[in-house]
Amino acid sequence: MELKNCSLPTLHKLTRFPGYLPSHALIIFKPICFVVFDQLLKMDQKVQSARLQAVIFRHLASVGLPKSIHCLTLRLAQLYLINAAARSSLPPPEYASRLTNNSYHHIALITDNVVAAAVVVSSTISSCADPEKLVFHIVTDKKTCNSMHAWFALHSFLPAVVEVRGLHQFDFPPDANAVIMNTVEELRQSSSAYRYYRGSGKEYRRLLALRPSMFSLLNYMWIHLPELFTKLEKLIFLEDDVVVQRDLTPLWHLELQGLVMGAVSSQDSDEVLNTGPCVGKMFADYLNFSNSLLSSPLLGLQHNSCAWLQGLNIFDLQAWRKNNITRAYQHWLKLASALH
Repeated sequence: MELKNCSLPTLHKLTRFPGYLPSHALIIFKPICFVVFDQLLKMDQKVQSARLQAVIFRHLASVGLPKSIHCLTLRLAQLYLINAAARSSLPPPEYASRLTNNSYHHIALITDNVVAAAVVVSSTISSCADPEKLVFHIVTDKKTCNSMHAWFALHSFLPAVVEVRGLHQFDFPPDANAVIMNTVEELRQSSSAYRYYRGSGKEYRRLLALRPSMFSLLNYMWIHLPELFTKLEKLIFLEDDVVVQRDLTPLWHLELQGLVMGAVSSQDSDEVLNTGPCVGKMFADYLNFSNSLLSSPLLGLQHNSCAWLQGLNIFDLQAWRKNNITRAYQHWLKLASALH
């Protein structure tokens, strides 16, 4: 009897063509196959475990709140209770009329991050040639409202005006409340029905669906800007991860020509050919193009078209109200949920 060491290609040939063996040779390869197969399974399990661990760590890093910021929020909340200056009016009464004066440049920020809000406001003011024209509207949630108020009350940003309001401080009419909650419900159903992320597995999609922001009402309020600012005609909207390095005055005077929104494209375009790769997300990251309604040529949407960057937008609130964008948005959300 002759024993031989067999490589994997040889074993593969042996398993497919038993006649490959010489009649005078007996090769014991089945135990070797079982051992190799067991090792491959263990290696695959380790790889899958490492991938899942990396996904979890990345998720925690993206949604976790650093201890220093958490402690700052608690200290500011304490200051709000014991320091009268931290509870002073925002803005001071003599500047309150600017909040609804459309001759000023109104900038909205929806966030529960005190430090991020401070960076956005201070960078915008420092980059502006005429900061006296700036009016900031900071919208936050109930748990952060006192801390946010204390920070901006204790740190003056004059000549710019800063307003801090919690969602619980808005006097929404009953119909507006119903519209907002309808948006929240439709968004959650649509997100659970379909969520596409390039290169992400089902575990990552599940983790993303459990992000704290998915359960925060602040996450859904941008689509209700006309209900938040009923007396304003135009608004610049900034995300809380933005650092402004240029004067936003030219953006404020941008003529939208009846359009609802102006935004920065996520396409890194060539000035001559007007083409280039997407530096942000594409339409396929937001829309389910397997749905025949969305892939219809009548809509003219392409799955590989670049979307716009959400960090900086300007809105014509009058055109928004005229075209009833919020209702149209909810209509498409319902379609997205119903057709999955």
